[in-house]
Amino acid sequence: MRRMIIPLGSGAAARAPRRALAAGALALGVLVLHALLVDRVMRPAMPATAGPEAAVGRAVSLAPVRVARAEISAERDVRMDALPTQGPVAPRMARRPEPRAIAPVERSATPVETSAPTAPERATAPTAPVAATAADPPSVVSPLGSPPRDDAPMPEDPPPVYATKPPPPARLVYALRRGGAGGQATLDWQSDDDGYRLRLRATLPTGAALDQLSQGGFDASGLAPLRLADRRGGRAAQAVNFQRSQQRITFSGPRWEYPLVPGVQDRLSWIVQLTAMAAASVPARDDEFVLQVVGARGATARWRFRVAGAERVDAGAGPVDTVRLAREPEHLYDLRIELWLDPMREYWPLRVRQTQVPGGEALEWTLVDGPLRPDGS
Repeated sequence: MRRMIIPLGSGAAARAPRRALAAGALALGVLVLHALLVDRVMRPAMPATAGPEAAVGRAVSLAPVRVARAEISAERDVRMDALPTQGPVAPRMARRPEPRAIAPVERSATPVETSAPTAPERATAPTAPVAATAADPPSVVSPLGSPPRDDAPMPEDPPPVYATKPPPPARLVYALRRGGAGGQATLDWQSDDDGYRLRLRATLPTGAALDQLSQGGFDASGLAPLRLADRRGGRAAQAVNFQRSQQRITFSGPRWEYPLVPGVQDRLSWIVQLTAMAAASVPARDDEFVLQVVGARGATARWRFRVAGAERVDAGAGPVDTVRLAREPEHLYDLRIELWLDPMREYWPLRVRQTQVPGGEALEWTLVDGPLRPDGS
């Protein structure tokens, strides 16, 4: 058998190229790893002009952030819709800027159709006053809503017409009292062939001042007021105007109006009208006097005074035989009015009592100076 003998020098020479190749591969791997590390460190600071590979890298890294911010924006919009539109919170949230990562939405060239106003917006929109038409009821013409009333609208049927005997000119002074507080009222009545002028000046038990002036004339129903000016507590005067040529009643403040019915009185003239009615007749028990009364602030009511009968009253200088009339309240927060008329003083009230119902304390009027009786008292 023949042996092959390999020289030692030839084996080392054969392994030398392999070692060089391995060293080169290791060096190449180190260079590649170093390049990857440098790329990872330098990538955030890469300028906008970097190559396509860098742009792809940025797009991949920012995509998750873009989605997250979009979700936050949508959540915030929902919460804002649930908040009230007024108040300190909503405006501050509305001023927050949108995230920069979200591209602005391009506006469409097509005009956006606006929705109709909601029901509350339509309800709060101002409306023009409605003009009166022939279809409106003749009792109340009220373009701005129902006026305040004591008990009912102006009825279509006028009150009864009574014979009247207006009293001669007079000046009456009354002491006022409500509970423990006092005041004073002066009533001046002037009349002639041209008409009348009736003025009331009073300091009420509360300390407030009251000044009323009624002016007008006379007709078949008695006193025919033209105007009542009413000033209370130093405030500006308010007035009710009886426009007889146009057959309507208007006001300086409220913008509604009433038809003018025969015999209608204002909140001051009714006292003299009731006196004139009683003076023209001999009031008997259970007789009734009906007046339509209108105030300067727009209230109207039909007041019914029933004759309660004869009653003796202590007037200070001695007992006086009077005729007592009473008006009972017809609804809540109405007035009960009682009068004691003196037949020997042209039926001027010797006493008056006014009570707000319910719960009101009576305001008492007591004559302390006025027309003399035939006996001089």
